[in-house]
Amino acid sequence: MPRIADKWQVISQIDRRIKQLQENGRRLCTCVEDSFRSGDAERASWVGNHGYSTELDSRAGWV
Repeated sequence: MPRIADKWQVISQIDRRIKQLQENGRRLCTCVEDSFRSGDAERASWVGNHGYSTELDSRAGWV
């Protein structure tokens, strides 16, 4: 049976991952909003469908 300390470590890792995913979601929303504001609906649609990724953005020529 795992020790209690190990369980808290796992909970802490899950908590960090949730916060990271929330931040990624916030950046995705900001990226889509910025694209719409700048009139780049094609990019906003692409980012909305594929998620925020600088690597993908650079390959698509949007950075």
